[in-house]
Amino acid sequence: MISDHRNAREIREATRRSYKRNPKILADIDKRILPVKAGPILLPAVRFDAARTNRVLIKIARGLVCHHTGRKLPQQVKTEVFLDPQISDQLHDWIRGLPFRNRWGTRFSYVGMMAQDEADVGCWFLVFYVSKVFVVSFGTEAEPTVPAS
Repeated sequence: MISDHRNAREIREATRRSYKRNPKILADIDKRILPVKAGPILLPAVRFDAARTNRVLIKIARGLVCHHTGRKLPQQVKTEVFLDPQISDQLHDWIRGLPFRNRWGTRFSYVGMMAQDEADVGCWFLVFYVSKVFVVSFGTEAEPTVPAS
C-alpha cells in the first residue's frame, strides 16, 4: 500500500468490498485511470466527471439540510460546489480542526451551517475518506440593481 495514512487500510478494504458487490463501478474506474508522474514514480490517477460529481454533492448537501432543519430548499436556490484545491490554506486548516459529525467512520463526515437570518443561505463541508474535502454553498441570487431613472 502506497499511503501511510492511518486510515488507509480501512478505506482500501471498504472500497474493495464495494467493487466486489458492484463490478460495474470498478469497470467504470478502470476506464478512467491515467498515469501521473510523481517524481520518478508513475502512479495511477482517476479522472472523474465533475458535472456528475457536483450533482451528487448537491443532492447530499440538500439532504443534510433537510435532515438537520426539517425543510427542503427551493430548487431555485443558487448552489456552488468547490473542490479542496479551490479552498485557501487558512480555511483548509480551519476545516480540519472542526468537530465533524462523523456518521460513517472514515468514509464520510460533514459539518454544515445555515444562516439564521436567511433560511436558504448556508454552507456544508463534505469530507470523503478523510482526504477529499468539498464545499457546497447555498445562497440567494442577488437582485439585479437597476439604476434610478
